[in-house]
Amino acid sequence: MKSSVVKNPERERRPLIGVVDADASVRGALQTLIRSHGYDATSYASAEEVPGDLSRFDLLIVGEELPGMSGVELLEKVQARGLHLPSIVLTSAGDIPLTVRAMRAGAADCLEKPFFQLALLKRVEQVLSESRTG
Repeated sequence: MKSSVVKNPERERRPLIGVVDADASVRGALQTLIRSHGYDATSYASAEEVPGDLSRFDLLIVGEELPGMSGVELLEKVQARGLHLPSIVLTSAGDIPLTVRAMRAGAADCLEKPFFQLALLKRVEQVLSESRTG
């Protein structure tokens, strides 16, 4: 008798991380870094380019300074739709009011550019782990 193995698609799927940043070099570097650590990544130059179906993402890494809608405005829009999408905001300066606004919009963390790659990866792992268990 032939046995069949039922595969769990959730277990086999690599987490998908969306990177939204106006700087093409930052987007490319983050996408390469994320993929080199076993995650899938896709990137966008603006909040308006991000697809409407956000449920496919496990995490967003969002630059604050974007053309059109800012990174925090994107998170506020996500929150207004009643979605919980883990996110990390990248800022250019240590702006406390911006950090508070981002956290209120659901950001798990704000990291100041330039950031250490290992610090970002550690936060990505923590945020993804928390979203799976929480």
